[in-house]
Amino acid sequence: MIDRLEKMESFDADICKIAVMPQNKNDVVRLLNVTYTMSRKLSKPLITMSMGTIGVISRICGETFGSSLTFASQDHFFITRCFMKIMIRHNHFHLILMGNPY
Repeated sequence: MIDRLEKMESFDADICKIAVMPQNKNDVVRLLNVTYTMSRKLSKPLITMSMGTIGVISRICGETFGSSLTFASQDHFFITRCFMKIMIRHNHFHLILMGNPY
């Protein structure tokens, strides 16, 4: 993951983003460690996230580790409320809400 993010910056990407599908909790912890490390190293905005149920925590606490943006679904009302509270408290953190397109 670190190599990919470094390559994105070397290609002068506007944003360095990586999304992963974790197989277990260790994968999520690894992503958060990479996020923290690279947020201190990169000069570009960084977005990271783990998908699926296991990865929810990475989307809720990503800002703490250096991710600049997160995603949530309006279909998960409780989680969306948590994201909104985070966004209000930390106005530099951005949230994209996506509803069900069907």
